[in-house]
Amino acid sequence: MMHWIDPGCLPETQGAVESFIANRHDEIDGLLVAPTGQAPLLVCTPPHLFARIEAAVKIGDTIRIRGIRPRRADIIAAAALTASNGDMIVDDGPPDEDKRKVHRGGSKPNRTDAELILRLSLFGPKGELRRALLQEGVVVRLGPKEAASVAGLLRPGSRIAVRGPSLHTKHGRVVAAEEIGPDWRRLKPARASGKEKKKNKTVHAGAFGVLAEQG
Repeated sequence: MMHWIDPGCLPETQGAVESFIANRHDEIDGLLVAPTGQAPLLVCTPPHLFARIEAAVKIGDTIRIRGIRPRRADIIAAAALTASNGDMIVDDGPPDEDKRKVHRGGSKPNRTDAELILRLSLFGPKGELRRALLQEGVVVRLGPKEAASVAGLLRPGSRIAVRGPSLHTKHGRVVAAEEIGPDWRRLKPARASGKEKKKNKTVHAGAFGVLAEQG
């Protein structure tokens, strides 16, 4: 979404890469970057840049980011990254649909139960709540409507229980929440209401199908 913006006109942020955030295809679509003396900041990156980011950026590297900040969340939607070796990765938009090879990395999904402390709420590039980072690097993904309906649970420091299909990727474990709650006794289906389902028939389509529209 940033390919039409001149990165040179955007403010620059610098920090050390703490971890990568992966999507269901094991593509990088975000980084946790820690500016000096500040808490880690989520930097949203488009999945079509994942191979270039993976090749140029390593955990612990200090990188520079030019991007925009949405009103609803303290994140950066990146238009360009500059790696520690000086290589600049600019979002020029995705390849043509008929030319892009969809990456299908990661293992086959397995059923997973997890109860951990939520470390950080994770957002999409427009500031929409989409997922959460738990301790031990576990990423919990939900559809945007589902995430909005359990926003009270997805707060840093909260303990949450989650159940659903899980992928072990080289960038960490990704769980597609089918049930979620503050503990095992209060698990509830992580799905939109009947009214919301009519508006979006693709919600909660099975193992990782709920995430089809968001990557």
